[in-house]
Amino acid sequence: MLCRGSLRSAFCFGYASYGKLRLFFSKMADEFYELRNALVLGNYHQVVSEAQQVKPQSKKLEDIQLFNSDRDFIVAKAFIGLQQFDVAAGELRTSTKPALVAVRNLALFHKELSAGRTEVADAHVKDIAALLGDQPPNPALADVAAVACSASLVKRDVAASLRISMTWAAALDAATATRHVLELRALTVDGLLRLNRVEAADKEVQAMKAVDDDAILTILSGVAVAIRQGHAKVDKFREALNGLQEVIGRCCVTVPLLNMQAICYLGQGKATEAERCLLEALAKRSGDPDTIANLAVVSMHLGKPIEVVGRFVAQAKATSGALSQWAKTHDAMENRFQEAAATVGTS
Repeated sequence: MLCRGSLRSAFCFGYASYGKLRLFFSKMADEFYELRNALVLGNYHQVVSEAQQVKPQSKKLEDIQLFNSDRDFIVAKAFIGLQQFDVAAGELRTSTKPALVAVRNLALFHKELSAGRTEVADAHVKDIAALLGDQPPNPALADVAAVACSASLVKRDVAASLRISMTWAAALDAATATRHVLELRALTVDGLLRLNRVEAADKEVQAMKAVDDDAILTILSGVAVAIRQGHAKVDKFREALNGLQEVIGRCCVTVPLLNMQAICYLGQGKATEAERCLLEALAKRSGDPDTIANLAVVSMHLGKPIEVVGRFVAQAKATSGALSQWAKTHDAMENRFQEAAATVGTS
């Protein structure tokens, strides 16, 4: 005979198991589940090459149309990740579905931004926002909301991104719009970390865990928060590494994951291990600017000649572009250092 506490525990266990089963079947119903994960992990070539091989499970016309729209949306985001902006926009030039119009504008936004045409780029962000209008949050426009958040983050308009992501994540039903809620909360985590609001970001991760603690987005968001917490508590770097190892074990090794591992190792004072991760990342993608920039930092920690560090910095600038935020930030810091050095030299 079960006592009241045992009965309550049994009910909670049964309810939790039901929740796990519901999530399992919802993932099984998503034909693009694996490709969505590949997109999150930065494995863009896999997305492009495998998207056409995925077949719809339903034979209903409306389901097939939705399937095609989802596929085109995911592939376009992969082309944007590969910085093939013209390809992404060109394939969607006749599309009228809001999500596809939004991602086409996202591609054009990145194209104009990389060319230094900020006013034209901003116009594309406004076009994305116009697709949302004053409509209340709903699953049909959730992908548009996520695209709007992404564009705002690139613009460094974190407040605008958070207004959308937090409002929409809170309004959508996590039981029926699980994927959308997780993506919007992950964007919220990103925005909060940019504002150095680590505790608030950690609360978002806990909310994501309550929805689906097994999701790749949930794990990676937790890793991002743990890395930021590692500056105050080194054990957090180990926690982040464990999360990355889980993702790698379930999926594959990608350049972004290797860079995150390098940050964790460097935070633990293991510069040699960090360099090994970055060299592996460079072997996978030789011109990746983030990897090259991180190699410059690691080389300094390893005490390598200043010429080596300078070479990596020059390569990072060349691959990311003079107009990139990293290049601008580096140049601004370098100029401030030169000014400070000149002041000391004349005093």
